[in-house]
Amino acid sequence: MKHFPRTRVTEKVIYLPLKHYKLKTIKQFKKSMKKFSKFFSMMALAAVALLSSCSNEDDPKPAPSLDFVAGTGYTTGDVTLAPGSTLKVKWVANKGDKDMDKFQVTINNAYLVDYAPDGAGSNPYSLKGSNQNTYQGEISTVVSSNVGNVETYTFTVTDKNGNSTSKSIKVTIGTVQTGAIDTWTAVILGNENHATLGSFYDAEGNVVYTQAAAKTNASAVDFVFYHGQANGASMAAPSNTDASAVFTGLTSWATRNATKFKSTSLTQTEFNAVTGANVLGEAATGATDTQVTNLSVGKVFAFTTVGGKSGLAYVSQLSGSFTASGTITITVKIQK
Repeated sequence: MKHFPRTRVTEKVIYLPLKHYKLKTIKQFKKSMKKFSKFFSMMALAAVALLSSCSNEDDPKPAPSLDFVAGTGYTTGDVTLAPGSTLKVKWVANKGDKDMDKFQVTINNAYLVDYAPDGAGSNPYSLKGSNQNTYQGEISTVVSSNVGNVETYTFTVTDKNGNSTSKSIKVTIGTVQTGAIDTWTAVILGNENHATLGSFYDAEGNVVYTQAAAKTNASAVDFVFYHGQANGASMAAPSNTDASAVFTGLTSWATRNATKFKSTSLTQTEFNAVTGANVLGEAATGATDTQVTNLSVGKVFAFTTVGGKSGLAYVSQLSGSFTASGTITITVKIQK
């Protein structure tokens, strides 16, 4: 077997001087930095342009302003009005970024006929001349005659760019409460079987009398409370025959007031909501009876005194019977 001599392979490494290597590296670095600098500069410019473009598009232009003007007889917010009464509203509108173009008034989303600055059919109203900068106007319109109806009046101003501002007033048709009243709470009367509490009441002065004291102040007594065998818990006038059968001393009074009573279907919530003398008068209209019988907790009855004062009374507590001692607790609202 023939053997060949081994050949040694050697690698020749060429070493560059350190100075040359550093110089080459620095040049490449500077060149790369110039490229990056140019790239980032272009990106920054593009970002600024994009932000500027977005800012111009997203910044909303000021819309026109609209304000209601207060004054005697004018409404500036939601209100309750009597059926068939007149609503008056005054306003001022001012331009925002662009001139104002038109103004309109609607009632429940339909154009209000009573708003027609240029005659019939001029709602919406085209704003011209100085009205494009500032526009003042007003309406006077008769509201619905139906109690319980709700009417929403919407006022809208629009500029030439289509930007608009709206404000609304909600009108509820109901009874406007007027006139001062007195409210007497936790008035407690005892029935004919009660040993200490009086059964006689002065509704105008808010005084409870025993039978002896009531006779002395007979002209002031408006209510007599008793429990009847058939009538149950009852509130009567001193002139009532059933009351005089229970309290026999009534027949000897010098004055026996003929207070008039009337049962109602009012709830406690409705009773609590009464704040006006006119509502008490309406509630007592038609009261002709001299007593209300079979009262129960939660019942509301109306009355009118001989002095012409109308009122309502709410029964909050009740106890006793024809044969047992008992009381009634009422809250009274009466015209001043």
